[in-house]
Amino acid sequence: MERAFIYNGEARKVFPIVAFGNKYDVIVVPRQYNSDGTLALKVLDIVDNEDHNDQMYAEPFGTLTVNMSSDLQSGTQAFVKSYSENEDWADKLAEAIGGKKTNISKQAGYASVSLWDFSNINV
Repeated sequence: MERAFIYNGEARKVFPIVAFGNKYDVIVVPRQYNSDGTLALKVLDIVDNEDHNDQMYAEPFGTLTVNMSSDLQSGTQAFVKSYSENEDWADKLAEAIGGKKTNISKQAGYASVSLWDFSNINV
């Protein structure tokens, strides 16, 4: 059965990921980068608040995308940050939310990032 979490009045799908040797339940929230209005995907961790009757809340976990200031980015296409702290989970989560990896990549310092199409995103 698919889990959902209400965030800012909207039901969001909950996705399990493994990062840093631990399992997390996360939601993905589409946003826009301020600099160019392209797609930014924020990842929030669902946390049980044991101090307040086990009420659940969401706290920042990471950002799935990275802004490369590229003409290839849009409201439905974004570069996925699959290096550094995102290495273990980014590609799996991008696929789980309906993203499709393209054959396009771009150099981001010492790492390479792939462009993903999120036209069919389901979060």
